[in-house]
Amino acid sequence: MSAAMPLDAGETAMESLRSVSFDIPAAAVPEAPEPSAPREVKPDGLYRAYCWSRAPHEKADAEGMPASFCVSSFRVRLRPDSSAFLVLDGEISGEYPMQVKFIGDGLYTGTAAVFRRYKGSACTEGTDAVIEITVKMDARGAIVEEPTVRAFYGATWDVCHSGWDYTEIFYSRR
Repeated sequence: MSAAMPLDAGETAMESLRSVSFDIPAAAVPEAPEPSAPREVKPDGLYRAYCWSRAPHEKADAEGMPASFCVSSFRVRLRPDSSAFLVLDGEISGEYPMQVKFIGDGLYTGTAAVFRRYKGSACTEGTDAVIEITVKMDARGAIVEEPTVRAFYGATWDVCHSGWDYTEIFYSRR
């Protein structure tokens, strides 16, 4: 129960509340916690070095395909137009367009060609050397598994009239 306080002449109940004081003992007021040290917040991605190497391959070497390379960080950048890019730092640095495929359970794979040497024009012989990096990611673009690398070398005797003969070049993690 609360005790009624008498009001002065012309004073409203709200005005009387302004004059009420509350004494709170200092021990009852908790101390503010110490601010924590600022933490560096990194965008989603892998922040450890991954290195790959391959055995000598005469035709891949001729196209300038690296025999080994390291990448120090991987990130996926999603653009408002729904395109996705693999952003790499390291010996193969840059932002590479990705082909994204839904694989289920809210997960996607994204594959980017991080090296490509294509030679050939209409109705001539041609060659194609490519290194692809694939990452598994969620809908926000957060990488959820270690990346994989696949590489190929292809040749054709006539770009216009024949198919390409591709050979996989195996890179292994070191």
